[in-house]
Amino acid sequence: MKRLDDSLSAVREYERAAALDSSEENYFAWGAELLSHRATSPAVEVFGRGFRLHPNSARMLAGLAAALYTSGSADEAAQRLCQASDLDSRQSRSISLSWQDAGIVLNTIALR
Repeated sequence: MKRLDDSLSAVREYERAAALDSSEENYFAWGAELLSHRATSPAVEVFGRGFRLHPNSARMLAGLAAALYTSGSADEAAQRLCQASDLDSRQSRSISLSWQDAGIVLNTIALR
């Protein structure tokens, strides 16, 4: 029970941080924390909201793709990851960044 309380506390902290400062970093951390606890539906919502707030964020799309994939929406996840790659290339950043962000989120889930 203690571990569940700690997990919920961590999720609430990230939620409060995003409420106080709706930065890309805070939304990504909140969504990743939700995913790490296998809360896929809320993670999809958080990453979706984060992307609406930060429409040029390939990282947010990669997180959304990871959340969609873990919720069983592989086709939509692939579309979002391709969209993230397109954003990366337009921003002259490494295309692999989106894939790396999604991998970090998925690896975090696998470790729990």
